Amino acid sequence: MTLTDRTPPTMTFNDHLQHLVERALASIPAADAGDIYAVSFLIDNEDDDSRQPTVTIGYNTETQARRSIQDVSDQAEARWNYAFWIQNELTVVGDLTSDPAGATARQEWITELGHWYAEPTDLANGDSVIGPLAAQIEARSVACAARRYRL
Repeated sequence: MTLTDRTPPTMTFNDHLQHLVERALASIPAADAGDIYAVSFLIDNEDDDSRQPTVTIGYNTETQARRSIQDVSDQAEARWNYAFWIQNELTVVGDLTSDPAGATARQEWITELGHWYAEPTDLANGDSVIGPLAAQIEARSVACAARRYRL
């Protein structure tokens, strides 16, 4: 299930993230709610572009962890290795297709932070330009989610 966005266009990326996460968590079926032991905030870069971090909200249940035990080496792997989780996507914040308002807010946020960059024309020097900015974008994206939700 993916939530569609109806976020007012004046929201900042931080507000947008909070709005969609709250809606995503409220959408968890009551049948699953009591069985959840972890909520995930998977941060990934859309199209491998560090300027386009997305946050995928999902969760895992005790039931799924028990099912996964037969496919793994130990209980800890069944519980904490994301590959064995339900792979639900309650929402994907900042996704260009499913959350265009979030993608726009994300670009504005990264620009305001001073980390937005144009694709370098000289690929030989690209890593020296992109690398530090990409690291800052990643760090700020993680901090944004962690600060809001005490991860």
